[in-house]
Amino acid sequence: MCSSDLNPMTLPNGDVNAPYSQTFAGQGGTAPYSFTVKSGSLPTGLTLSSAGVISGTPTTATGSPFTFAVTATDSASVAGTQSYTVTINPAVAITTSSLATWTINAANYSQTIAASGGAGAPYTFNVTSGALPAGLTLNGASGVISGTPTASGNSTFMVSATDSLGGSASASYTVTINAAPVVTSNSLPNWTISKAYTA
Repeated sequence: MCSSDLNPMTLPNGDVNAPYSQTFAGQGGTAPYSFTVKSGSLPTGLTLSSAGVISGTPTTATGSPFTFAVTATDSASVAGTQSYTVTINPAVAITTSSLATWTINAANYSQTIAASGGAGAPYTFNVTSGALPAGLTLNGASGVISGTPTASGNSTFMVSATDSLGGSASASYTVTINAAPVVTSNSLPNWTISKAYTA
């Protein structure tokens, strides 16, 4: 075996607090293989099993990659080693704190739920509990809530943002849709020419 006998040749990055799992495979030599970390260190929160599975939940984000080498040893004690670098991204966060109040049947409601961290854009947005006000929809790709509300009242719902590595965050919102304004005066007083008028 040699360094090129380990697959994969590279590993994907991960997100803080998002489950991570990758499996190594040996080629050449004589199976079964046993896998160990030869040098460096895995990202905090991850472990490597002798069967070649790196798994766990990263607990620390880093500005620079973790660098380590993995050795695969076959049943004849022949070994091959491959070096890897893995960056652990900051946790995904939803940065929109609140959404605008609107009025029933008023068109062009548009509010954007924004996210940051993790592997970066694009994020996927979903309503995970509760329901949007009737008449509004959430665009899963852009995070834009839009439409024309068709019912008044308060709506409370939870929205999640998920990055390409599976890291996610959720935020709860309450949107108030006001009833349509009503004119309550059905008559106005008569007045006299040249006098100031108010009613």
